[in-house]
Amino acid sequence: MNFASSTVVNIDNVTQATNSTSGALIVDGGVGIAKKLFVGDSTSIAGDVTAYNILPQTNNTYSIGATNNQYNNVYANNFVGNVTGNVSGTVSGTAGQANKLTTATTFAIN
Repeated sequence: MNFASSTVVNIDNVTQATNSTSGALIVDGGVGIAKKLFVGDSTSIAGDVTAYNILPQTNNTYSIGATNNQYNNVYANNFVGNVTGNVSGTVSGTAGQANKLTTATTFAIN
């Protein structure tokens, strides 16, 4: 069956989806979308996501993961930005800039 429409197709059913076989529109095969896709609520994806660039809607506003729901590993060639928090393990490289100590400090090496 082919379905062709030159006008907007609106599905008025408001059934929530909880998996790939529920919701107001169920498609058994793949879906090709020629233009932008906008999802108005939370999105769950059961498989891998392959993308070119992942961009936030606005600068310095959104996070990847959460305090209680973190990713296990991040595989990347470069990280650009500032590191905030604790860093453990082996860290190598050079500093583009270093601040001097403004007060006397005692360091202990164990």
